Amino acid sequence: MTERNTTIDFLRGFAMLVMVVIHVSAFYLSDKTTYLIWDYAHFVVPIFTFCSAYLYFEKKSDAPFNFSYIFKRIKRLLVPYYIYLLVYFLYLLIFKNQPLNFTSVLKQVLLFGGRDLNWLVVLFLYYLLLLPFIRFLSRKSIYLWIFTSISFLSTVLLLFIKFPFHFRLIMWLPWSAVLLFTYFLVTLKNKMRFLTISAISWILIYFIGIYLLLGQDKTLVFTENKYPPNIYYLAYGMFWITVLYVFHNLLSKFIKPMQPFFDFMSRYSYSLFFIHFFYLSVVIGTFNYKAIPWWLLSIVLLIVSLITQLGINYLLKFKKPTFAQR
Repeated sequence: MTERNTTIDFLRGFAMLVMVVIHVSAFYLSDKTTYLIWDYAHFVVPIFTFCSAYLYFEKKSDAPFNFSYIFKRIKRLLVPYYIYLLVYFLYLLIFKNQPLNFTSVLKQVLLFGGRDLNWLVVLFLYYLLLLPFIRFLSRKSIYLWIFTSISFLSTVLLLFIKFPFHFRLIMWLPWSAVLLFTYFLVTLKNKMRFLTISAISWILIYFIGIYLLLGQDKTLVFTENKYPPNIYYLAYGMFWITVLYVFHNLLSKFIKPMQPFFDFMSRYSYSLFFIHFFYLSVVIGTFNYKAIPWWLLSIVLLIVSLITQLGINYLLKFKKPTFAQR
C-alpha cells in the first residue's frame, strides 16, 4: 500500500473545507465581512491543481502518455459527475415538480456552459493531457522552458485583454502555470528554499497585478479574474499554496491530531464536492436559509456531506476518486 503524502492531504482537505465556505457564503454577499471572506477564499482551485500535479510528478514514469491511465482517469472524473446530474435532475422532477429544459440538460451532460459546476470537471479533463505533456517536454529542457514562458505570458496578457471566445477553450494554457510551478517544485532538491523565494515572488506579483488592474479601472474581485485566470488571480493562489505547504511541513506535529480529518476530506474531496453542492442547491431552493448565519449553514452542510460520504462508503465498500492523481 502506497504511503499517503500528509502535506498534500492537508492542503487538499483544507481546500475542500474552504470550498464549502465559498459556496455557502456566496449567498450572503450583502454583508461586507462575508463578501471579503468569500472573495479572499478563492485560492482553492489552485490548491486542487497543485495537489493533483504534485502527486503525478512525484511518481516516476518512463511513459508520459499512458492511454490506459488516461482512460481510467476520464471514467473516474465523469462517473461521479453524471451520478450527481442524475440525482439533481430527479430531485427537480420529483420534489420540485420542475420540468427539465432539454437544451439545458444537454449542455450539462456534454459539459458545456459558463461558470457553472462542470467547468472544474473540464479543467481536470484538460489536466489528463497537460500533465503527461509537461513530463514529455521535460525530456528537452528548452521545450519545457518555451512552454513555461508561453503559459506565464498568457496569464500576464489576460490582465489587459479579454479572450474573444469562450474561456473554456483557452483556460488550459494559463492554468498550466500552476502545473509547471508544481513540476519545478517536485524536481528541485531544495524545496523549502524554492518555496520561500516563490512566496515572496508571488506576493510581489500579486500587488503588481493590483496596480495594473486598477490602472485600467478593472475589478479586483477574484471571480472576475478567474475565467480564464490571469496572473493576479494565480499569483494569489500560488502564494497560499507555498504558505500552506511550508506551514504544514514546519508545524505538522501540531496539526497531527487533526490530520485524520484532513486525510478523509482529501481522500473523498471529489465526491464531497458534488455531495455538498447538491445539498446546498436543495437548501437554497427549499428553505429560508438566511434565517441562519452563513457559518452555521457551512458547518451543517459539511456535517451532512460527511455523513453522506460515510454512508456511501458503508453501503458500497468502494473508495471514490479525489482531485488527486491517485
